[in-house]
Amino acid sequence: MRTATPVEMFQQQMLGALAKNHPGASYGDMVWTRTVVAESDGLLPGTLPWELLSYAGTFAAIPPESRYRVRFHLWTRAELDYTTSLPELAGKQVTLSYVGETPADSQKIADAGGMWYLPDPYLVHLQPVLKVDGCQVARGTGAIRAGLYQNSDLEFLPPAGAPQVATLVQNNILAGDYQGIGLNPRGVKPALLGEVGTGCGEEYLGQVMHQTVLTYLHRVESADDSLAALLHVQRTEDVSEAIVENSVTVRLLFGLPVEWEWVGMLVDADRSVSRPYSVYGEEVRREYMRLGGANGSVLEHRLFETVFGEEAISTIKLLGLANDLGIGLCKITGNISGECPGIAQPADVLASVHEYLAAGYDVIIPRAPLSYFKYSGTGWIAIDPTTGSAGYIIYGSLSDTWQMAGGATVKTWQVSYKGLQCLNPAGEITVDPPGDYYCACNTAHWTFTAH
Repeated sequence: MRTATPVEMFQQQMLGALAKNHPGASYGDMVWTRTVVAESDGLLPGTLPWELLSYAGTFAAIPPESRYRVRFHLWTRAELDYTTSLPELAGKQVTLSYVGETPADSQKIADAGGMWYLPDPYLVHLQPVLKVDGCQVARGTGAIRAGLYQNSDLEFLPPAGAPQVATLVQNNILAGDYQGIGLNPRGVKPALLGEVGTGCGEEYLGQVMHQTVLTYLHRVESADDSLAALLHVQRTEDVSEAIVENSVTVRLLFGLPVEWEWVGMLVDADRSVSRPYSVYGEEVRREYMRLGGANGSVLEHRLFETVFGEEAISTIKLLGLANDLGIGLCKITGNISGECPGIAQPADVLASVHEYLAAGYDVIIPRAPLSYFKYSGTGWIAIDPTTGSAGYIIYGSLSDTWQMAGGATVKTWQVSYKGLQCLNPAGEITVDPPGDYYCACNTAHWTFTAH
């Protein structure tokens, strides 16, 4: 499989063409740059240089309806509902996690050595907690059993009069999970090593989740900027959003979560609203959308492979594996059986593909599902042939109960610390998952806690 991203490959192709056709020219000669030209009249004008279209009045403070707001809404059994302005969130650590409903529930978690060590998750009731800058800003009402899913909505509320595009993001979250929620109005960057700081103390896992999602958003934005400059595309953007969370397998018995296991991490890019405009017409604009979308999918699996050194999967990587393994790919524009004879995808996958085709999308999909380490499943790209925008869908699991949405790790994480030894019983200690840890012993097992 190729290791370069689509944008990196395009840059390499452009550099090769530049060296061949324009010797002596540089990369900077290819990219499109714009500068603001200052005008100086030498006089102070008596009126504004722009036409006044409307006047909304004078206010002591910006009214709520004129601010960009974000609403967090969790429901099903336990409910959390919190709305705040985007400036209150921008550049701050935003996490969603769970705590015990009662002191007794919290004590069970502590006695087990942490959330994922609970021997009987269904016996513990939890409440969701939203933190901003490490500080709790909202706590849910009611309770949900650990290991059950609840609905998690994120609503984007632009100011009155602004375009209302993709305002509602709907997900499910596992009660007990820990999410880092990344919001990128523009120019977000992860903190440098050792510089993560919050107004209130938050556990190490929250920092890891949030810094990881910021890394993903920063990489996507940087690649989009480079691609736009090369293709001479100008674009306007809304707030982009992504989530990094734990991957957890759950075993149910009569609808109750009796066992669960932490198996890795996943990233889900939920919202990316971009309006590109090309000076060269629609074909170049579609190419920007096509390359940018594929690049975002590649960056999902590369996030975990570069930050944590862990093997991961994404839609683009899955399609590449299907091609390398001889499974083959189909491009379907209307008729599934006619354009992909012998396709062996599950019925629910074919039903979803049919819905995309009925809506006017083209679909690229493997002829059959595949397995890759602990992952089993399939994926496809649904492309709007008119605009070039696309959805990158991955459908599969690491168990019978967990469905993926986005890039995810596919192997059990194990890190062996050569200098860390266990005295009784003697032997080397393997830390799972990795991080900076100290260990303590209780009556059941060794517990490794972030330090």
